[in-house]
Amino acid sequence: MDWMPYFPLILSLITLAVGPVVYHLARVAGRPLGALDGFVFVAISGLVLLHIVPDSIAIAGWLAAAACLVGLLAPSLAERWLHGRAGHAHAVALVLGLVAIGLHAFTDGLALVTRAGGDAGGGHQLPMAVILHRLPIGLTIWFLLRPAYGSSVAIGALTLIAVATGIGFAAGGVVQHAVESQGRAAF
Repeated sequence: MDWMPYFPLILSLITLAVGPVVYHLARVAGRPLGALDGFVFVAISGLVLLHIVPDSIAIAGWLAAAACLVGLLAPSLAERWLHGRAGHAHAVALVLGLVAIGLHAFTDGLALVTRAGGDAGGGHQLPMAVILHRLPIGLTIWFLLRPAYGSSVAIGALTLIAVATGIGFAAGGVVQHAVESQGRAAF
């Protein structure tokens, strides 16, 4: 069996699982996680700004540019809209957050599927960006959930992410064939 097509998925899941380990080691050593966070931020920003976005705009044109703009502005606008509505917003935000995490992980799984010769909207750089951003995701989930809700909830959230990623990866070939290259580039 050829394991190479599964390598991005396996590496992303390992990177996700390493997040809590790195968090624990940093706490034990008393070292801040800022340097690691800075490295991942710079690496992902470079991949996105220098490879993924230009390739996507070259393929899908204004549609990809509009999708980038919405992706940048929507979270800030949603946060401003929900500010001050704390009572019901907390429960709604929790449910929406879990749904969003699952959908994000599913689309990460889609992005991990690569085809020979590269793929629309970033070639093999998109899977690399997904793999790199798994470390801060694992760190963040562990940092936010374990102290407040315990290890079981944090492990559950990481498991949700891993399972949704696997489902997205499994569906990736079908989705890539169903969606034209302009749609993938805009995504």
